[in-house]
Amino acid sequence: MASSLGSAPVPSEYETRTLAQLRAHGFRITMPRLAVIRVLATSGGALSAYAIHERVGQQGGRVDVVTVYRILDTLLEIHAVHHIGALAGYIACRLPAEHEGQMEHAICTTCGRVDEVCVSDTLRDAATAPAAEHGFRPDRLTIEVLGQCVDCQTKRP
Repeated sequence: MASSLGSAPVPSEYETRTLAQLRAHGFRITMPRLAVIRVLATSGGALSAYAIHERVGQQGGRVDVVTVYRILDTLLEIHAVHHIGALAGYIACRLPAEHEGQMEHAICTTCGRVDEVCVSDTLRDAATAPAAEHGFRPDRLTIEVLGQCVDCQTKRP
């Protein structure tokens, strides 16, 4: 999106929130970080580091793949992105509230859309209890549910 002057993009809510999180955690705002954040902000599905690298280049930015991985690690550290194991990719965290350690991702196997939902304390406790009974101390819970989103369900013949 362009601003009313047509020169600079209007920051998305995700971009604004993520830049504030970076600053709050003592990280500098660099052009490569900004470029990766903007790619993530416009994606509805999970993107690999290589896909992010490619999109940054298509948008006129320059960043190497190793730097993309480092940026993603930083964004993971501040909980601004989620890694989706089933898709080997990353998505922008769109939930503004703190939800560290309790996420469910609904992944559409047809279109690749990923929706994030906070897991209830009851579900978290039930899912982590067996590991805890064996002396394991869970730090976080991520559940990936694969299926079809509402849009793809309605498109089915």
